[in-house]
Amino acid sequence: MKHIGIQLVVFLLVALTPFVSWFALPLYILLNPLLALASAALVLGTSRQDGSQLVLDRNSAGSIILRVWYWTNISLAVPCVLFLPFAIAGIMHPFGGFAGSSEFVNKSGFDAKRSMNEWPSNVAPSNVRLVSRKHDYSIDSHSSWYKIELDIDSAQKWADSVHSIRELRSRQSIGRDDRGLEAVRRVIPGPPPLHWKTGDSPNWWTPPPIEFRATEAMKWYSGYDSGVGQAAYTGYDANDRTLWVYEYSCQHDRLWEPNQIPDGDIFSRLKDTEPNDGPMPPMIPSDL
Repeated sequence: MKHIGIQLVVFLLVALTPFVSWFALPLYILLNPLLALASAALVLGTSRQDGSQLVLDRNSAGSIILRVWYWTNISLAVPCVLFLPFAIAGIMHPFGGFAGSSEFVNKSGFDAKRSMNEWPSNVAPSNVRLVSRKHDYSIDSHSSWYKIELDIDSAQKWADSVHSIRELRSRQSIGRDDRGLEAVRRVIPGPPPLHWKTGDSPNWWTPPPIEFRATEAMKWYSGYDSGVGQAAYTGYDANDRTLWVYEYSCQHDRLWEPNQIPDGDIFSRLKDTEPNDGPMPPMIPSDL
């Protein structure tokens, strides 16, 4: 701690490192101004001139606080340096890395299939004229909008796929510590509700007032008056030969209150309530 100039150079190099990581930044912002002010005041008060060098008494308050300041930045630099490759790759940013949006408009069936993973295996791209799709997501929520021009038979297959996948994912989302799942299949008047959508609805999302098939589910957390709202809605406009789809999942959204499932084909109830009439589909473990 005798050569203050060298220490300050090293400190500045280390101090810049935490800015690459949002994990360390709040702690960095909180501690460094306080330690910097205290160090500056005590360095001036406890240092002495020895020739051309400024020397601190190792046991002085200024020296102790400066060492704390120095090692605080060293400790913050370690996770920041480890985090840096992921930050550069853009796959682990604690905020932006888990949120995003993608959209395409009026792609042909063949082009659209190459741009999306959820294309139903039993729908031929040649039977699909145009597809518009927007998908927005965050760390715990997502929303997807679709406008698909296709024949009625292909539309039925596509809608079946949307609802079966939504039901499967809802069942798979139940963990050992969750209270349970409430879910219903029903038909509702359109346009469908967008609930707590993630992102903004696209400009081309203009579904007509037709009937929509709905698969809606509420996963309830144990010990909390909260959960995850999940739903899929599909409606086919025979006049325009267009299938409209909205699918979403949002933490803390409430489609209904516990034990107040809307009327319809109820296919899952809470574990501590009466079972459905007839056999219940098996619950799929969340770790599969």
